[in-house]
Amino acid sequence: MPPKKKSAKKKADAKAAPENEETIEMGLEDKLLKAHLEISSLQHELGKHTAVLQEQRQRIEQLEEMLDIKTQDRIELTLDMSRQYKTMQSEMISKVNALEKQVLDLKTKLAQVQTAYGEARRLHENILTEKDALLEEQNMKMTYMTNEFETMLNETLGRMSRKLEIASQRWKDNDQVALSETNVKRLEDFQLTRIALSKIELFDGLVSGDRASLARSITLVESLREDHRLESQQLLSLILRREHGSAPPQPRTGADTAFPSGFRIGLSGAPGVGKSSFIETFGMFLISKGHKVAVLAVDPSSSRTGGSLLGDKTRMTELSRHDDAYVRPSPSSGSLGGVARNTNEAILLCSAAGYDIILVETVGVGQSETMQVRALHHRTTPVADMVDMFTLLVAPGAGDELQGMKKGIVELSDLILVNKADGELAGPARLAQIEYTSALKFIMPMTEGWYPKVLPVSSHQREGIDKAWETMKEYYGLLAERNELAAKRGAQQKKWMWRQITDELHWRLRTDPNVKGMVPEFERLVDNGEITSGQAAEEILDAFISGQSLRGSAAQKNPSVPAA
Repeated sequence: MPPKKKSAKKKADAKAAPENEETIEMGLEDKLLKAHLEISSLQHELGKHTAVLQEQRQRIEQLEEMLDIKTQDRIELTLDMSRQYKTMQSEMISKVNALEKQVLDLKTKLAQVQTAYGEARRLHENILTEKDALLEEQNMKMTYMTNEFETMLNETLGRMSRKLEIASQRWKDNDQVALSETNVKRLEDFQLTRIALSKIELFDGLVSGDRASLARSITLVESLREDHRLESQQLLSLILRREHGSAPPQPRTGADTAFPSGFRIGLSGAPGVGKSSFIETFGMFLISKGHKVAVLAVDPSSSRTGGSLLGDKTRMTELSRHDDAYVRPSPSSGSLGGVARNTNEAILLCSAAGYDIILVETVGVGQSETMQVRALHHRTTPVADMVDMFTLLVAPGAGDELQGMKKGIVELSDLILVNKADGELAGPARLAQIEYTSALKFIMPMTEGWYPKVLPVSSHQREGIDKAWETMKEYYGLLAERNELAAKRGAQQKKWMWRQITDELHWRLRTDPNVKGMVPEFERLVDNGEITSGQAAEEILDAFISGQSLRGSAAQKNPSVPAA
């Protein structure tokens, strides 16, 4: 049975074989077709990827070229910066070496200065020690002398009081009452005359603040009469004794700033700059701050009468009527610097009358020929030699802002005020302020540590007045802090002493009888050219000095002969 089965299976397989071959062949063709399609698709994709790859390669090549260019630029920049760095490093090293050398030199100099300072300090300490010992010795002597002098003074004052009572009792009501020889002798012992007693009454009224007494006192010192000059000197002596006595006048209370010895301010400027208007505005401002203000306004003199031409009281109506102000116009009478001959004494009288701020308005520059000449040649002006602070007023837009430099008046100023700085002149005022400020940088200041300022003000609008006053107080404070105020006034007094000596000699020369008789003849000789002016001057002076000597000798031999 098994063999039959195998033959049947073989027959079946043989019959199915052709059918399987056909099926297999058809499947292979389909697979081949699919493979061709896939190959075509892959080739298409490969073509696209190949194109993209080609573009990427081109982009990479471009980027590589750009990278090469940038790399080359960076290399060149790096090299250039390296060269610059090396150059700067070399320069810095050179500078550092130079600075180190300078520092070394400065250290050496500093050591030398410290050594010198140490030696100077030791020397100064030795001097101070010696000075202290000397002062202590002098103080002991002064204490002893003070006690002795106090005893003598008390005794003398007692005798003087009794003698004053005698003189006052006999002379008060009747100028013609004769004194006994004993009482005359007593009065002569103390150099007391009827004039002296009358001046004591004037002095009492002056120091009590009486305006009439102040006016009479200033008139007295301005007088040229010989008896008035003697009286004025006696009055001034009483004032000086009071100021330097044991009970000097006290500073004014209630003011914004106390000035124990008063504050003297000089004001000058060209004609028309507005000095009087500024003074009235400024004076009323000071009064509102609690001060008493005296104004000594010096006007040009009449060539015929010698009196004042302008009369500042007519231009300061508000200020002159105020109870805390005193305005005194005085003729310059041809005095140098646009100030009256006795303005210095008038300042002393105003201070004694209780006026703590004294304004001295001078003849305008151009109104006084002598002020221009003196300022140009002698580099000084009398008003600056009698006040604590010299203020110059200038006007904007005048076209000659720096003309004062030629006259030497700007360099004497402690403060410059550009007046009329309002309205259309506000711009020119600022320009003038800038120009003066620049000019002052090249001028040596008159007071060490103080550099003059230039400020705009308007008297009409009352602007800038407060700033000007603050600047003036700052200047006064600087002098007071350094204790230079008394020294400055002392130096001024010495200058005025020599000026008054010159004026006195000139007055005596012109009024001398011998000189009066000689002058016409010498003037004729000089006019005809027979002698020079210098020879004539020497002859006149020799005759004057000889006459003074002869009269002095005669007066010593015979007291009845008056001396010149």
